[in-house]
Formats: sequence, C-alpha cells, structure tokens
Amino acid sequence: MHKVYRFISETTGEECEVKIKKEFKMKKYTLSLIHLIVVLITFIINGLLAQERPEMIPYRLVPGDGVYNCRLEFEVEIVNPYQVENLVEVHREETIEIIYERIYFEVLHPNYQNEMFKIDGKLYYLIRIPYTGVEWITN
Repeated sequence: MHKVYRFISETTGEECEVKIKKEFKMKKYTLSLIHLIVVLITFIINGLLAQERPEMIPYRLVPGDGVYNCRLEFEVEIVNPYQVENLVEVHREETIEIIYERIYFEVLHPNYQNEMFKIDGKLYYLIRIPYTGVEWITN
C-alpha cells in the first residue's frame, strides 16, 4: 500500500509526486498479547518439568555426657520431618533410623556433607545447626 504526496517545488516551480510505502505496524495490544502468551507457555512448561523439593531436616550434635574426658560422646537431636509424620509407625521408625545413620555418616565423612539423599523416593537434606547450650523446644 502506497501513499502519494503531491506538492509544488519552491525552487523550480514544478509539480512533484512522491510515493511512500506504508509499513504495517503491530498495535500495542497485539504485542502485549504475544508477550502474555509466551509467559503463560513458559509457566506451563515450568510447572510440568518442576523438580521435587527436598525436605530439610535440621539437626545438631549435643554432648552425650556432662563429663569432659578423652572420649568424645555426642548425641544427635533432630526435628522430625513432616513427610515422616503421616507414615505407618514401623515405616516412620525405619525412616528416622536411616536419617540418623545418614547424620552419623556425614559426621564421619565430612566430604559427603550437604548432599541430598533419597528414602523411598522422597528427597531429604540435612542442615547442621551449631550447639549453643540451649535446649530445643519441639512439639
């Protein structure tokens, strides 16, 4: 589509004609609609490919006996994970036992700390909290 402009030249006095090709520009609402569709598709794909989030289990090492001697004895205090609360009693005890074994493993092998691990297809992540001498209040 061309737009034609006609005018008379001031220097020569001749009649001139100029054809300008008119370009099609997208309207603002069309552009914003395209952006909205791209964002929606991104959220849908992200939701389908979402990763499973691990449950974080805070724990701390507390002195096992009040006597300080050459043997280091410590106990482990954990906050029971929420995913374990709804399990059958036997399954819950086994899962908590595996978590304790993992804590002992990380204490003995510091190179393997801060790694996620799976128990029955559920991810767990241990967070070591320093011992400050104050007791935890857990319900």
